[in-house]
Amino acid sequence: THALLREALPPRNDTAQRIEWDLAEFVGQAFQPDPKAPRDVDGKKNAGSRSGQPGKADVRRGYIELLDADEGSGFAWLAVGRFSVEALNPSRGVDQQIAAANLVADFRISDLKSQISDRLTSRDTDARAKEAFARAVLALQPDSVLSALAPLIADVSLPEALRERISAAIVAATPLAADTKTKLLLTVVQAIPERLQLRLADSLASDTTGANALLRLVKDGHVSPRLLTRPSVKQRLDTIKSEELHQQITELTAGLPDDDEALRKLVEQRRTAFLSAQSNSDTAKRPALEAGAALFTKHCAVCHQISGKGTVVGPQLDGIGQRGLERVLEDVLDPNRNVDVNFRTTTVVTKDGKIFAGLIRREEGATLVLADNKGKEFTVPLADVDERVKSALSLMPANVTEILNEREFLDLVSYLLSQRQKVEPQP
Repeated sequence: THALLREALPPRNDTAQRIEWDLAEFVGQAFQPDPKAPRDVDGKKNAGSRSGQPGKADVRRGYIELLDADEGSGFAWLAVGRFSVEALNPSRGVDQQIAAANLVADFRISDLKSQISDRLTSRDTDARAKEAFARAVLALQPDSVLSALAPLIADVSLPEALRERISAAIVAATPLAADTKTKLLLTVVQAIPERLQLRLADSLASDTTGANALLRLVKDGHVSPRLLTRPSVKQRLDTIKSEELHQQITELTAGLPDDDEALRKLVEQRRTAFLSAQSNSDTAKRPALEAGAALFTKHCAVCHQISGKGTVVGPQLDGIGQRGLERVLEDVLDPNRNVDVNFRTTTVVTKDGKIFAGLIRREEGATLVLADNKGKEFTVPLADVDERVKSALSLMPANVTEILNEREFLDLVSYLLSQRQKVEPQP
């Protein structure tokens, strides 16, 4: 009934504060919606009144709601934890399911296929766990197109019905016909933004079958031919040994505008926007350091480290602000322009024609360990490696402007420029 039983205002600092509520008086009580209360976005009453009469309105379960009612321009956050009611605390169940799915995939445990398939199609399974279960199923029955679609199961920005269609296609009792997969692929690309189309193209370009499916989408005008020229996609396509495929790519990308000129214009546009925002008399419209720090933590810290915080996959960024505005803009918007030789990616081609791209981290026994552009490590058996091709490309994604809007981008640049102190590594 959305009856408000207890509430507390958060502290105006970062110190945790213990809050205790005695709810004994509400046990066994029934609540009726308050007819005078305003309705929320679902059309439900957002407040109620207590009634001693049990019946249809009888409610003996409640929920905790966190409301950020601060409409100011500053950066703030809310956090709660360590509830005495165990059901309110985060569960490790999702992480355990992902770990189980990874074991099934790594060791090809086919006896568990029906169980992981059930978890994949269950509405009660967390979206992140569903992606892991999808990868496990596809490890047992590989499919280039469905493997490219699998990561989208975890993207809650997609309609649930579409994600369910992808899950159902992966666990289908018999392999899907080529035209059925083509129709599903077409439905997906028409529903996702360019940011996700690029991720999909990266995956499709991982072998000849997927690459041909990608070229079909371009030929039929469903995705832009520019996807074929994006560095991460092109790097994979270049390693496929097929003259016919490369001839098609040449024909499809002929006449496209010069990427270098487009990047130069983008750098200049963002430089002008940053200087204009920085000098704005309205402080709320100036780039915000705190918001930029939060964006760095969310999007960059998986690969980069500042002041000991983050992960050292790409270069450490202590002192990056000394480079100045224009160079920082170039490094973020065009990461393939100035790539340190130690951070150039390697394309690995396996004996069965699979293509993987990442930063080589190390060799462990019989496996080669690489890191992808999300900072996540993955392995390839050394015995399966047919070829390693060192590229001049950075591991960093070249589509930051698709991930961040202009205000977020300027906040991030402001934070990077504030990092002037170079931290020397400890001996």
